[in-house]
Amino acid sequence: KESIEHSLNLQKHVSIVASDANGSILNISTTLSNYAVISEMRKDYATAAASLEECLLLQESILNDQNYVVRTTKQHLKRITSSESYKNSQANSSKERRCLKESIFDDSDRSPLPYPKM
Repeated sequence: KESIEHSLNLQKHVSIVASDANGSILNISTTLSNYAVISEMRKDYATAAASLEECLLLQESILNDQNYVVRTTKQHLKRITSSESYKNSQANSSKERRCLKESIFDDSDRSPLPYPKM
């Protein structure tokens, strides 16, 4: 995971100074797409969907909606976000966020912090 993120950051940095900006943007979108595939294989559907959404934004900034690459990315994103696994992961993620929020604001089991001695 870290090596893919490192590769993505490197490609983003290189695209700033590259002469072929469109090619660089498409390279970044390819890396995001590959990251989505790996995330999906690891059953991390939320990350896969987020990567494909970013990938699609980049593709659509250069290519038209009828382009094969754009259509394929849309199909992949739709397949992931309409799957039961993705919906379950979103529900579990929502529960985790709610539990975390409740635990942050629940002071019933916490004793007050001692004041520092002067």
